Amino acid sequence: MNSNLTQLAPSEALIGWQSPQSGRGTWDIIWSSLQTLALCAWVSVRVSAPSPTGGNWDILRDKLYFVLLTLLGPEFVLLLAFGQWQMARASLNEFHDAGYQCWTITHSFYADMGGIHVKSTDFPSFPANLKQLLYLLRHGHIDIPDVTKMEIKGLGKSDFLTKLITLLQASTFLITAAARFAQGLDVTTLEVTVLANIFCTLGTYLCWWNKPSDVEVSHCYRLKISMAGLIEEAGEQCTGQYRDTPLDFISRNEWVGSLVWNYFVNILRRFRLVSRLQSQGPPVQKFSSFNFPRLTRRGCFVMLVVSMAYTAFFFEAWNFDFPTIAEQQLWRAVVTTQATIALLGPLPDVFMVDRDVKTNEFALLTPNITISSTLRLRRKFRRLWYYPCNNEMTGNFPCLDVPLHSLLILTPACALTYETVNWTMFLPWW
Repeated sequence: MNSNLTQLAPSEALIGWQSPQSGRGTWDIIWSSLQTLALCAWVSVRVSAPSPTGGNWDILRDKLYFVLLTLLGPEFVLLLAFGQWQMARASLNEFHDAGYQCWTITHSFYADMGGIHVKSTDFPSFPANLKQLLYLLRHGHIDIPDVTKMEIKGLGKSDFLTKLITLLQASTFLITAAARFAQGLDVTTLEVTVLANIFCTLGTYLCWWNKPSDVEVSHCYRLKISMAGLIEEAGEQCTGQYRDTPLDFISRNEWVGSLVWNYFVNILRRFRLVSRLQSQGPPVQKFSSFNFPRLTRRGCFVMLVVSMAYTAFFFEAWNFDFPTIAEQQLWRAVVTTQATIALLGPLPDVFMVDRDVKTNEFALLTPNITISSTLRLRRKFRRLWYYPCNNEMTGNFPCLDVPLHSLLILTPACALTYETVNWTMFLPWW
């Protein structure tokens, strides 16, 4: 092994695996961190309404994939939630301007998650999004949906006990971390990661505050016109061709952000980290939970600031005591790269947010990855998984030996990391 991998960083004596008898142990850190991550991710996510034949399985599958995506990149889920909130707010104003004062932001979320279906005498039912519903209402092709806000909330499953436990767990984690910083005690890189995730999941939860959770039932409304008549009435605006539903001509406008988002989501689909597209259409029977709405320029700037705030958490560990200098340099390199991507990555979206992208309506937005290259990557991951975590790994993955051990936080850490908080310091009357 290279000498710089074994050279200790200039710091105090480092301690390996710590039992909980003398303070907080290594397992205590791992368990509290994983518990907080899982609870925050599970409670914060909101998925689309299932297809008429999907039911609970559609919800559970999408939710598990969303939780996994939240653990891998919480800032991406926050970006998605913020975009949906911004679109729901904009649509709420449009409905009110059109005279539908009974429409609420909960209705907007419910419609855009596929909760409202339409059908005609010559065409089967399919979900309609906000812009499509407003188009149908303005042209008199459908009556305003009579479902109330309370009825929509009643369709969702809101587990108060789970939310309460998550709130207590996250609050305890945040208070403990703040107390450790106040007393000059160290935390681990895993705990820093959890703090960053809590920041993003809290923002996600607030953006989806009015979005129904785990809705199993959708409402179907009949059109006052046949689908053939509606398409003929649209004229040149509608070519009769569509990818998802016959109403794609109303709201199908791609932009740079949606193309980039779909590209990377399809990469995750190749590795089964995101649910695959269902081959039930066209017309589709449910909207994808991973559809990325179009942001305004102000929204792009807001998310740029949020992304930078998320990466700022990891700079807290810039001068942490790592077991080796190589691990410290690796952490700094990763954090710097992540901050650079967070700053420069959204800039094209900011400057090109108003530019439409002409795409083939039948083109699938899939990355240009061949099957052979995908299989090679999977084979590499299998070899990495089944290899023992020792020095032999560096033969094929020389750059992964250090980060794997760092992520497991089984490497030695400073003694202050395992000291418990002296709460009496914050209670002068004690």
